[in-house]
Amino acid sequence: MLSELVTGIVRGSHGIRGYMTVSSSSGEHEHFMSLKSVTLVSGSRRIEKRVEDIRVTGKGVLVKLESIDTPEDAKEFRRWEIRVEREIAAPLSPGDFYVADLIGCSLRYNDQELGEVTNISDAGQTALLEVSKSADGRTVFVPFLDVFVGEVDLDSRNIELLVDWFSE
Repeated sequence: MLSELVTGIVRGSHGIRGYMTVSSSSGEHEHFMSLKSVTLVSGSRRIEKRVEDIRVTGKGVLVKLESIDTPEDAKEFRRWEIRVEREIAAPLSPGDFYVADLIGCSLRYNDQELGEVTNISDAGQTALLEVSKSADGRTVFVPFLDVFVGEVDLDSRNIELLVDWFSE
């Protein structure tokens, strides 16, 4: 399992002092309040920054990082991920999973491997598992809902599919 998790995405700047507006990956905001440092990531670029201030608002999170002091500085990080160590990421409720832990799992139906989860997409009301189908190489999307997905076993890296919608 990855030691570092995406906790938010920079959406833009706020005010004149270099604050960044951040959307929380988990929908939770309180865990941001304890952050002392973060890693900003875009593609292969990684920048570690000390946290100067964090404010939770009704619309999300405002983050002020060291040496980002103007709106222009903050805008340069638009769409960058904010990553933190797993132990300080948002705590999980029973039945919840970190997206990073689902990627690479096998999707199985009746003990037959159908493909591998290669990505997770946010579809508003639910997450979609992006699955590369091993037999023919095509990609399918599976809603991460109880009606379609059964047991998730992170130890064996398997996700049970309850409905066989892969067959043609």
